[in-house]
Amino acid sequence: RDRFITGEKMLKKVKNYIRENKMISPGDVILAGVSGGGDSMTMLEILRRLSEEMEFTLLAVHVHHGIRGQEADRDALLVENICREWKIRCITCRYDVPELSKRWKLGHEETGRRVRNEAFEKAGADFRKEGRFVRVALAHNREDLAETMLHNLARGTGLRGLCSMRPSAGDRIRPILCLGRKEIAHYLEENRIPHIVDSSNLSDEYTRNRIRHH
Repeated sequence: RDRFITGEKMLKKVKNYIRENKMISPGDVILAGVSGGGDSMTMLEILRRLSEEMEFTLLAVHVHHGIRGQEADRDALLVENICREWKIRCITCRYDVPELSKRWKLGHEETGRRVRNEAFEKAGADFRKEGRFVRVALAHNREDLAETMLHNLARGTGLRGLCSMRPSAGDRIRPILCLGRKEIAHYLEENRIPHIVDSSNLSDEYTRNRIRHH
């Protein structure tokens, strides 16, 4: 069924999902976390098309984790170039995650989460001083929700952990949580949206990847 839904219908689906879950109000500043992957590029393009109608300010935030060398440089360049083409302000934050992991005595995944949170905090600081409400848009999809539930179960979570990925929670929103991966792939193809595949997503080193692949 997902294969036959058009890009315009998906746009309407996401718009209705945002409204139903009260994710965005007129005058909000939306910081879209954009890695350059298919999910985040789809989310960015949809938010770009909705920004004028829904009266919000859109910025893209890309975090360079300092892990994958030239591949990470390529990702940052792609995001910056497409934002320039789409006339979206882009903020690129660079961190040395391997070095910070040693210093903080944390794994790469947890360190990555910390630096991303810091990047969003910095990107929204000036807007908050102006009294603007800042929300962070994360590009999780329908399958991510199922994987998160399994991931949390594997870690021995209680019932609360099974519903940890919500459409809207505090200043975090997930506008494309209503879309499946097939729909996103179709949207990317139909709209000819450039995107990359992060090689770290292909590895079984991370728990979430093992759940996804097996």
